[in-house]
Amino acid sequence: MEPSFTSRFSSADWFGETRMMTIGGAGTIGTWLSLLLARTGEHKLLIYDDDDVSEYNMAGQLFRKSDIGKKKVRALQEIILDYTDHNQSSILCSENRITSSTKLTPVVFSCFDNMEARKTMFETWCKMEDREIFIDGRMSIESYEIYCVRKGDEDKYKETLFSDDSIPPQICSLKSTSHTGAMIAARMTTLLVNHFANIRIGIDIRIIPFSIREDLELMNYKNE
Repeated sequence: MEPSFTSRFSSADWFGETRMMTIGGAGTIGTWLSLLLARTGEHKLLIYDDDDVSEYNMAGQLFRKSDIGKKKVRALQEIILDYTDHNQSSILCSENRITSSTKLTPVVFSCFDNMEARKTMFETWCKMEDREIFIDGRMSIESYEIYCVRKGDEDKYKETLFSDDSIPPQICSLKSTSHTGAMIAARMTTLLVNHFANIRIGIDIRIIPFSIREDLELMNYKNE
């Protein structure tokens, strides 16, 4: 009998391509993304974040008021288990930061709010001979960018990296919202299932753009 949380889409082209996937960051993007990925199949998720849930996280991140004070990865694991048929052994948590020696998986999602962590994770992924896909989400309150890196795209992605010092400080109340985070997470999940569908079909029939940009205020969407 099929798990109940996949029965409505078990005939999709991408269904059945399961992976162990790494998610760097359990913040606005990472929390929503983790839940959506868990609902696409019987994947294993390895989630990295060393932070605790704070009251201000309620504005954008997928946490409950009862999670305040908990480690983010532990609270997120509980939420995923409540909303899917996964068990604890398939949602793995690490309270450590990503370093150059961190063990990653071929499928990686970067959900950080700083460039230094994003760069470290990417460079670590690039060392893997079996690397498959690296999907990076970046956001502000009403706009976002997503980069989807496959083998051969590494140099192109490096051009998008810059120093955190070059970013003007944002007003605290203009950093993130739940609907923007959920939107980015949905786009990132779609990129992954398109990638899986192409593998299952054996031909690149589904679109996987290198970059997606959207300005929500102007409803301006662009991919390339």
